[in-house]
Amino acid sequence: MTACSSNNKNVNTQWWMENTQFGININNVWSQTTGNQDIIVGIIDSGVDITNKNIKDSIYINYNEIADNEIDDDGNGYVDDINGWNFYDNTNDIYTAFTSDYHGTMIAGILTDKDYGIAPNIRYLPLKCFRGSEGSIEDVIKAIEYGYDVGVRLFNCSWDTNQYSEELYEVIQSYQDAIFVCSGGKNYENLDLTPVYPACYNLSNIICVGGITESGDIYEFSGYGNDIDIYAPGADIYSLMPENTYNYSDGTSLAVAIVTGAIALAKSIDPLVSCEEIKERFSESYNDFNNLNTLDVNKLCFGN
Repeated sequence: MTACSSNNKNVNTQWWMENTQFGININNVWSQTTGNQDIIVGIIDSGVDITNKNIKDSIYINYNEIADNEIDDDGNGYVDDINGWNFYDNTNDIYTAFTSDYHGTMIAGILTDKDYGIAPNIRYLPLKCFRGSEGSIEDVIKAIEYGYDVGVRLFNCSWDTNQYSEELYEVIQSYQDAIFVCSGGKNYENLDLTPVYPACYNLSNIICVGGITESGDIYEFSGYGNDIDIYAPGADIYSLMPENTYNYSDGTSLAVAIVTGAIALAKSIDPLVSCEEIKERFSESYNDFNNLNTLDVNKLCFGN
């Protein structure tokens, strides 16, 4: 286990990391681990600019593939897939442009940025399925299958759709030992009445996430309702952007990444912790200040 770096810059910029009423209570966990490299998070999203020095050491590397020789060395059907795959364009180029790939880069930063991330010592696998907001369920299914074969057992899904897909339901259901952390929506709707997917599939290996603000209110565009398993910070989050830039951003997407990172820390401590156990610990994280189950990383990792 590796203790969190004493020069971590997040102290003055990341309200959500502080041990406040609505912060995630992470310091005690960081004293024991900032992640284990055996934990690989599959980021099903837009592309990731992996050149930034703060996340490049956390990128998954396929050592069974020889870079740039235009040969499928490992025989998995993907040529030169050293750092994941671009399913949208069917290429190994996992980054296209700032405007189309800032979202995936931001998620990778929240997870593993050495100065501003939650679990900098885990690894992430870029699974580019979107160009901006454009993408297909077919590509998502391919990404899940690819990631699972690589060894991903924790997927970050910071996106949602109103369209139910039986094919997506079945592929998630088939990988019961993998956890899918999913967005509870971006339209401030009651998910009991207006479900979004994959977050609202009735599957035991899905975790549905909502966002809250620094004051503990539900983020203005987050979904809500009984399907939400846990609320996490989703407003005024400082994170990496492409081309070595940073910015404050809002969105349920960010809350999803924070929850995924917290689960990665829990799995770094106890690799066998199940999704059922994680949900049970989330149910014990009721916050009297805002009457919601809000993320407490200490409770998640240690059950207290």
